[in-house]
This record gives sequence, structure tokens and C-alpha cells, in this order.
Amino acid sequence: MGHYTHPPEYHRPTPLTLGPNLPDAACKGGGNLWDANIDGEEDDERAQRHTKATAICNNCPAQAACLTQRLTNPTLGPGIWGGQLFEHKQGNCTHCGGPITNNNYSTLRKYCSDTCEKQAAVDRKRNRRAATRPAPVTQHCRICDLPFTPKHKNQITCGPTCQHENYTRHQRERRKTTAA
Repeated sequence: MGHYTHPPEYHRPTPLTLGPNLPDAACKGGGNLWDANIDGEEDDERAQRHTKATAICNNCPAQAACLTQRLTNPTLGPGIWGGQLFEHKQGNCTHCGGPITNNNYSTLRKYCSDTCEKQAAVDRKRNRRAATRPAPVTQHCRICDLPFTPKHKNQITCGPTCQHENYTRHQRERRKTTAA
């Protein structure tokens, strides 16, 4: 056996209070036998404890309901649920890709820091606004007939060169009409 600072207590204090309301569950009052890890515990002791917990779960009338609850609610935390071991896995930040170092099992984090979480919220808002904006309309230049995206609704040429050419043509036509 490993060396504990104090003997383990086999009771399940948190997960079932957070989890499903299963009055006939075999693990009620049975404790950290179902926990994923106990500080100071050796690997072979952990395996024996998990085997014992799994055996109890396999004979439990609430096993299917317990497993379903854990599969649909990953925030319930690590441990043995419905006869299966769910371990805490350190993930990566969905914004920057950096490691998530928070080992708080009560919530599963998606971001490595508050800064990444705030920036991701700003990005989501920006993306929603961009999605509601109409797609830019492409039209063809009156002078060179190349496609371009106008910067304002009255723009009819693609750039300064064509704009100058358009102005020159317009002035020539004006002179012809006033001379005639």
C-alpha cells in the first residue's frame, strides 16, 4: 500500500450533489472510491480502487442514468461515472492554442486566461457583425471594363487613371455640345 498522510475516506461528497438526482445509486455515501485521483496514491492502488468502484457501478440500478448524465454534462468532473472512468484532460485554449493550466474541475475552461476569453468574445462579436453585412457588390469600370468594388454608391470608375480619363471624355463631350 502507498503512504497516505491520512487514510482515505470512501465517500462521494461532491459529484452526486452536482450530478443527477439518483436516490437508488450504489455510490451514495460511498465516497472518493469513485474519484479519478487521490493525492499520494500509487498507480496500483488507484487501479484497485477503480476496479472496486467499477464493480459496484456494474451492479447499480442507476448505472445507465448515471452514465447518461455524465456524458451529457461534462462539467460534472472526473471520476467513475456509470462504470466508466472519466479523467481530467488538460486542453488547449480555443483562442490562442496555449495550454490551459487551470485544474479546477467544477468548470471546464476553453481559454487559458481572462485576456483570451475577452478577446475571443470581441472576435465573436466582430464575426457576427461581418456575417450580417451585405456582400460587396462588384461592378465594371466605365472606361476599362475591369471589375471593381466601389467604395461609395456613385463610383463608376476603378481608380484615379480611369477617373481622369472619364473626366477628360466628359469635358470633350461638353465642348462638342457647346460648340454645335
